[in-house]
Amino acid sequence: LLILFCGGCAIVLGSQCKTHQSRDLVNFLALLLVSVCYVWLLQRRDMPGNPQGAMLLLVIGIYMFSPGRFLLVCANALFCSILFWWYVGAEMGRLGGWVSHSYLVPANVLAMLALSRLNQARRQVFLSHIRLAREVRRTQKAQRNLRRMHRRSRELLFNALPKATVEYLQLNPGTLPAQKVPRASVIFADIVGFTTLSRKLSAGQLLRLLNRLFSAFDDMLEHYRVEKIKTLGDAYMAVAGAAECQSDHAPCALGFALAQRECCARIASETGVTLQLRIGVHSGPLIAGVIGRTRFAFDVWGETVNLASRLQGAALPGDILVSRQSRDLASEGFHYGSLRRIPLKGCGLVSACTLSRRSVPLQPLGDAVGAGIS
Repeated sequence: LLILFCGGCAIVLGSQCKTHQSRDLVNFLALLLVSVCYVWLLQRRDMPGNPQGAMLLLVIGIYMFSPGRFLLVCANALFCSILFWWYVGAEMGRLGGWVSHSYLVPANVLAMLALSRLNQARRQVFLSHIRLAREVRRTQKAQRNLRRMHRRSRELLFNALPKATVEYLQLNPGTLPAQKVPRASVIFADIVGFTTLSRKLSAGQLLRLLNRLFSAFDDMLEHYRVEKIKTLGDAYMAVAGAAECQSDHAPCALGFALAQRECCARIASETGVTLQLRIGVHSGPLIAGVIGRTRFAFDVWGETVNLASRLQGAALPGDILVSRQSRDLASEGFHYGSLRRIPLKGCGLVSACTLSRRSVPLQPLGDAVGAGIS
């Protein structure tokens, strides 16, 4: 009963301790009390013979199952062994009793060595767990960074290239996508008097103005299903129907051109800067693809691109000059001026007209475009 009581007290007191040192000390004292009581019971019992087996079991139990530090466990076992050796030797005659229980010396030594090796193994397992946990955390962090970089690279690709082109490059690495587009519409927009404007404004003011204007154009691209190709100084080039098959490419291009003109007028009234656009639109076949090794970009080539650029150069300030081909493909929903033949450099006489407005009001572009314009 005393042994059970001491063991229960050790469990309760050990659970209340907040530090390892105090917990080890409580366990040591409780185990020492239990061991002393056990030795006393062995010494007091009336059974004949020497209780070598019981004492050996106590020593092995102390070494193998006692909680706490190595030195405290060894001190506990040695103290109990010496105490038992002394009691039994006193009863059996000093020399005879001590010699008959000398097995406790090698038993303690072997048990110390075994416990030492066991502690080393436990420590190695503990350290390996720590290293493994640290490596797992490092791997998880690297995976998170890799996923973040992957998302960022995809965002950059989708900002630089059309979605269909990005998917083609992912499925066919090392190849350059190129295709002949039978019908597409090209839009060229250029700021009127940009050289004079650059003399009046500082570098920072000019950069902020261009960024505000072109960012507003970028915000409208998805709404009109138009792909931005590039900016050339103060010129903005876009195309509808080149990245994917699009039967209504001409109405989308003309709607985008009208939205560009309206956006430019709004920014001019808000900033007080004289700002006008010349815009040219032409529809026809072209070639689209990706070129370059560094800073590669999606681009379009062909006579359609050249003609749209020439129409932009021939347009009056604030006008949208549309070729006959684009007008025929978007004859409904828009109001045009009279068709006339215009001489264009390198293209001869080209039939074109001026786009004035839509038959129905422009659809709202949402909060994103409004934020880009304001």
